[in-house]
Amino acid sequence: MKAFIAIYIVFTTTNLFGQNADSIFETNPMNAIYLELGGNSILYGINYERALTSLGKQTFATSFGYGFSSSRLGTFNEIVIPIEVKLINGIGKKNHFEYGLGATYNYDTDRPDNVVNGVAVPQSKHRMVNFVRIGYRYSSHQGFLFRIGLTPLISSKSEPMVNLWGGISLGYCF
Repeated sequence: MKAFIAIYIVFTTTNLFGQNADSIFETNPMNAIYLELGGNSILYGINYERALTSLGKQTFATSFGYGFSSSRLGTFNEIVIPIEVKLINGIGKKNHFEYGLGATYNYDTDRPDNVVNGVAVPQSKHRMVNFVRIGYRYSSHQGFLFRIGLTPLISSKSEPMVNLWGGISLGYCF
């Protein structure tokens, strides 16, 4: 009988704490892979995203990818590597807003050299394009991911230019 009373006292007077499921980590996967048309991949690319930390319904994430672009019509002669940090703000379990900053490294694979007085002068084949992202994101619990957003491109040449740009993505969350 003393053992029963001791067990009863332990279980009725002990506070138990559980985890709160308000975090976006609790309701959404931490990884995603998606195909992107436009956006920070310029023309098209494949990206991997990883959620790093979560505070309530806000998640800080990073992504990187690999894609192709074109400096001339009809050719896909630029390799692009976009890198982005973003804040994903949950407005529900499946719907989210995204805000991000990033840079896309471009390498032109077949840019010809300039010829000046019979001497080949190499042109720069490397360039960086910066971008911001404001977008909408839908991610289902079954893993489907849809993203659409505005991604203005900011050229990092001597004369900065801003090009209005956007993108759409389909992918899988896991």
